[in-house]
Amino acid sequence: MASMGALLEKILPLAVPLAGLMTVSSSAWAITEGVLYNFCANRGAPVCSDGAGPSAGLFMDSGGNLYGTAANGGATGNGVAFRLGKPADPADAWSYLVLHSFAGAPGDGATPLAALFGYVDNGLKLYGTTYAGGAKNTGTVFEIDISGVGLPEGGTLQSVLGGDGANPAACLSEDARLDYLYGAAINGGLYTKGAVFKVAEETGKLTPVHHFGGVVKGRRDGANPFAGLVLDYKGNFFGTTNLGGGLVNGPGVGDGVVYEITANGDYLVVHEFGGVDSRGVSDGANPQADLAVDNQRRLYGTTLNGGAYNHGTVFRLSPPSSANGSWTQTILHSFEASWDGAGPVAGVILDGAGDLYGVASGGNGGSGVVFKISPPGPSGCDHPTPPDPWCEDILWAFPGARNDGMLPRARLIADGSGNLYGTTFGGGAWGQGVVYLLTGTGFVPAAQ
Repeated sequence: MASMGALLEKILPLAVPLAGLMTVSSSAWAITEGVLYNFCANRGAPVCSDGAGPSAGLFMDSGGNLYGTAANGGATGNGVAFRLGKPADPADAWSYLVLHSFAGAPGDGATPLAALFGYVDNGLKLYGTTYAGGAKNTGTVFEIDISGVGLPEGGTLQSVLGGDGANPAACLSEDARLDYLYGAAINGGLYTKGAVFKVAEETGKLTPVHHFGGVVKGRRDGANPFAGLVLDYKGNFFGTTNLGGGLVNGPGVGDGVVYEITANGDYLVVHEFGGVDSRGVSDGANPQADLAVDNQRRLYGTTLNGGAYNHGTVFRLSPPSSANGSWTQTILHSFEASWDGAGPVAGVILDGAGDLYGVASGGNGGSGVVFKISPPGPSGCDHPTPPDPWCEDILWAFPGARNDGMLPRARLIADGSGNLYGTTFGGGAWGQGVVYLLTGTGFVPAAQ
């Protein structure tokens, strides 16, 4: 099973109780950060029935309401799916509702580590994955239907079994034809190194798409995908694996790959981590996050390790200019782990100006940061630090105190006004994580 220590660190709740709540701001950046919800509000109960330890990002509906998951807590301690209702008056509190409390194996999922995916179709349907639970306690794909009366009904679409993959930790993505939901499982599959799968939306049938083989017997495949897939405008999916690839940094291990599933269903390795980038800078290693893609099919992502200081990177992959060409990688930023962030496990999001926004759970004394990466130029940054070609600015440094979250491990989302939303695994009033809002960051919404 891949990197189980890192996964357990994600799953096990923090035991340090925190108290107090206030909104704080950074005058240097005119950025305001506010906590929208503190998990484990019923802290005196045997379990946090409202959820605890969110490791996933958020989904926003057209009304600005937020949906997400928490890996722990709930009625049986197996995690929850939740809704935060946006108030009509900004001065009022957001309303919190548990949509589903996971019951665990064999009849239900457990430990949701992934963000929810949803769409509006005669009411809202949400889809997601759980790392454990289901028929063989190897994870599930589930649906929550919030139609009409507003009362949730949760159901397991499919258990993710060993031969089809096991232990999914990533968000699902819909294909261009809106027929299938695609996902990735960290373990299981024919070679026990994970798999890409698809689930038919009409029937719930799960079908393996690719079985990862890793570095064994001459194979140069990826292994153990923690991340989900992103769709480009041509209908191709792209994803990352935490291990595998031909550039081996240990006996038969490898530092991970970026892969492509074409619209025709073919599998290709786009990039193998562990070498150097196009400028000779040390490559990143062990990506665990979803990629972002722009309208030129350039891919942006993060790595947990590697880079100039071996504390992780933000990178870009540019597509080949000819049919038989290779993708070109550029390390945009190497994390230093002091005032800077370190060890990002979440992906970046791209704004309308071409800037990247993300979080790192390390650095800043171990509490984590929100960062912005921007290109140099007349309308961009003017302070790149070699060897980085792009500039990094820290938008928010989590203080690790009673009034704020800490350990952000989830990808940000943005609303139409450029406000950013996210979750932290720890911190907050009761030490079990928060949902937070950042305003004034300069995020430019994409043109509709």
